[in-house]
Amino acid sequence: MAFQAGDFGNIPIVESLFSSAFKDNVSTLVSIAKNNWDSFETSWDFSEYGLLWQRNKTLESSFGNWRLKCDSDFMEMKHLEEKNNKILNEVFQIQEEFSTLVPDSEITLIRADREKDSQRLISYAIGCMMGRYSLDEPGLIYAHAGNVGFEPGCYGWGGR
Repeated sequence: MAFQAGDFGNIPIVESLFSSAFKDNVSTLVSIAKNNWDSFETSWDFSEYGLLWQRNKTLESSFGNWRLKCDSDFMEMKHLEEKNNKILNEVFQIQEEFSTLVPDSEITLIRADREKDSQRLISYAIGCMMGRYSLDEPGLIYAHAGNVGFEPGCYGWGGR
């Protein structure tokens, strides 16, 4: 089977079956997942490494805040997924057949992990040292060879 983007748009869905709460939950879930993904260098929309989202005096306190944020996002996502499952069970009258509970393994957000986050921090630090990123500007700063388009003003030192 092969599906194109337009094929999903052709699936008949009765919009009135779904409450605004369901649609709001879906929007929030998409936002949480996107923000989580964008906290890592592998995202096209990467702007800043997630561990550094709050500038703290120590790496330990930064990691503690990062862990709290990840855990909070994880719990909110799980809660909203379960609320949506309940709504879907009621709309389609399948309460007897499907549980509304979502196992932790089904929540695919990247969680705080001291070892992996240390590796990601080293990768980000090397990216900063090589000019790919800057602590002064969000996002990808430089990704070309031969100094094509290099802008020293993005690094906080103005090229001095």
